[in-house]
Amino acid sequence: MTDNGSNSGQNSQDARAIERRKAAEDAALDRELVARVRAGDHPALTEIYDRHGATVYSIALSVLRDPGNAEDVTQDVFVTLWTQPHRYNPEIGRFAPWFYRVARNRSIDVIRQRRREVMPNEPAVFDLMLGPADDAPDETVIEQSQAERVRAALTDLPDEQRNLIELAYFGGLTQSQMATRLDIPLGTIKTRVRTGLRRLREILDS
Repeated sequence: MTDNGSNSGQNSQDARAIERRKAAEDAALDRELVARVRAGDHPALTEIYDRHGATVYSIALSVLRDPGNAEDVTQDVFVTLWTQPHRYNPEIGRFAPWFYRVARNRSIDVIRQRRREVMPNEPAVFDLMLGPADDAPDETVIEQSQAERVRAALTDLPDEQRNLIELAYFGGLTQSQMATRLDIPLGTIKTRVRTGLRRLREILDS
């Protein structure tokens, strides 16, 4: 009689072994490609793009929520890799996780710069929405929890307030631009944004 439990356990071990071997092969190939990029081999950069471009774009899009800006960040990240390949040190770990963090941090930089331009007096609460900009373990859990609180608080706002705040923060629109786009008086836009931000603070402080 066949021991199905034993077979299942063996199959699971075999699958994990295959996954580990594939991960090791992928990491080795990435290291080789980055070394070639350091030597000025442009086809190597193209191969890295083929391997990681879609993921980099997805990360940027998840942060920026705008396809055009996500494309710009993706291009910027790969241009930086081409011009400054020494920034990746193989001794710190595998290339892919490092590269994805670069993409996320660059996306966060874009969001924060946008916030400074369109909402210069509201820095604290919106920085929390982004979560941590690095992978410091002790800070990551805390900041992720804070980001979730801010996002949850946003859902408690009336649609007319939440939509304007998201347009300003994620869309990068000034209040004048929102008034023009939505055909709403500028004074109404300012009142809704101000009221929404005040309510957001009250929810977070409660």
